[in-house]
Amino acid sequence: MLSLPCTYFDLRVCEGVKVGLMDKIIREQTENYIKANDLLINLSSMNSEPLYEVVQYLLYSDLNKLNLYYIDSNKKIEKLNLDDKDHVGDFLEAIKQSIELGDRKDEILIYSDEESLKNFSTHTRSEILRFIKLRANYYFKRSDLLSFKPLEGILHLDASSDHRPSNTNKIIIELEERINELLDELRDKDSKIDHLLSYSSSDKSSTDNHLVKQLRIEVKEQQEEILALQSKLENSVDKDKKLNTKSQNYVAKIVLAMSEIAELSLDNPYASHDANTTNSILFDQIRKNGMKVSNQVIGNWLKLAAEQTKDD
Repeated sequence: MLSLPCTYFDLRVCEGVKVGLMDKIIREQTENYIKANDLLINLSSMNSEPLYEVVQYLLYSDLNKLNLYYIDSNKKIEKLNLDDKDHVGDFLEAIKQSIELGDRKDEILIYSDEESLKNFSTHTRSEILRFIKLRANYYFKRSDLLSFKPLEGILHLDASSDHRPSNTNKIIIELEERINELLDELRDKDSKIDHLLSYSSSDKSSTDNHLVKQLRIEVKEQQEEILALQSKLENSVDKDKKLNTKSQNYVAKIVLAMSEIAELSLDNPYASHDANTTNSILFDQIRKNGMKVSNQVIGNWLKLAAEQTKDD
């Protein structure tokens, strides 16, 4: 077969090697920028933190201080005017409110990819997807994120995309799936009952009357099962939150004890400008150990330790 030379109009493939004019630009943008949505996925999945907690933390940390960029379909990059509108804050607040208006369990679910959104309640899932689509072309500079102190130690941009935390909400998700199955069955039975009752009693056979009676018994039993499962679901959500809080308090008590032994003050947990503050001392030691924990996270734990009271 005659081998034709590469031409200007066929630059993408030449002897099996891609040499597209836009390839370099796309590669550089991928290396230098990250989508706002991918940032949420990274922080939630890589730290096994609920999406709700991630959004609250980013709002508290003033992520909106960072520049936000818009990359259009032609791959042109535009820095959004932050003085005009708080695009970052609006996006995070919209996600936060969507979760708060959903089911209680939505507040403890991890966001690892779009598939994981199926675990959220219908309203929350649809709202999150809507906001993600509206902000699909919004990006942060990776270098800005890496130098943003509140993200120090919790941002893992180089981690494998295959890494996912173990599903700590499996029982909750399974309970909800079973409830949804029962609700579908109930709707089907209600439809059958309506159909059997739709024609006059003179046309009904004894078999039909018996079937209606049997369906009603099954409906009542399934309604009772749904109520029991919903109660179990509520208890599971409460237990998950209580266990999380209980574990945090255990750690905080240990931090309090160790700080007293080391004679470290907990009066100003977030103070880190002075090298002699407890926060700075811990930050420097953690860094010497080859680890990363932000001053904000250290401050959170020191504050929680200072708030501990004697057990009853």
